[in-house]
Amino acid sequence: MTATFPTPQVIAPANGSGPERVLQALAANHAATSESNAWKKRFQLARAIRGIEKGIAGGRLEQRYVKFVFDEWLRLSQQHLDQDKTYDDHYTRFEAELDKVRVPAGSKSDILNEAVDAVLKLSPNELPEIPDVPDAPMSWRLVAALHRELARLSSGGEYYLSYRSVARVCPGVSLSTVHAIAGALSRHGVLEIVSRGKAGERGKASVFRYLLPDKEQEIEI
Repeated sequence: MTATFPTPQVIAPANGSGPERVLQALAANHAATSESNAWKKRFQLARAIRGIEKGIAGGRLEQRYVKFVFDEWLRLSQQHLDQDKTYDDHYTRFEAELDKVRVPAGSKSDILNEAVDAVLKLSPNELPEIPDVPDAPMSWRLVAALHRELARLSSGGEYYLSYRSVARVCPGVSLSTVHAIAGALSRHGVLEIVSRGKAGERGKASVFRYLLPDKEQEIEI
């Protein structure tokens, strides 16, 4: 039996003004385009909402606006969602994801800084486990955690990251070792080095893709 989602309550017309218009655009920008990216698009929307909340006194968007932006996202994404889940299932997942956002949307430098901060606050049991290496060095798991954070933030699954930036989550580890860790993680299926960057003052960062399933995002209701 397929779920029937309620028609979202319309607070303001699409050509209106004020927060509703902004939130409608936000929902449209993060609408799911396939079944495979629905959960990620929803999490990106949660990040965007948390980014807005950073600039609000009290740090919270009014609940009626949270509900409004979700309903608009649901309306635009409905054909790509799991139809065996109810409206309440999808909404509960969205609320849970709002609580799980560690790095709200923002500038690239802010995102990297907050991703690094988020990784450094993780307990050992929150770090990714390296396949086939149960006793992997802590530095490997910290680097993997940074890649996981940045993969969550990327819209296409790929992201730029310099080895100097990676070293920030591994104090005391040399750049050459950080470079070697990337190779080890690639060998064990944690990440893919899509393109290698160039060293030097005018060099560019490497492009990566995180390959492990993100268990924290697979919220079951």
